[in-house]
Amino acid sequence: MAVFFMNAQDEFFQPTKSIGGYGELHYNSNVQGDIDATKKLDFHRFII
Repeated sequence: MAVFFMNAQDEFFQPTKSIGGYGELHYNSNVQGDIDATKKLDFHRFII
């Protein structure tokens, strides 16, 4: 059923320009005992 809706939407819109890209997002949460030692969010390899 979801495939039907995606195909139906293509018929109502005119093609336009688009920008694409990709990247990586990593989240690290280190725990030592009962204490959260570090929390780090890394975003890299971002390409447009």
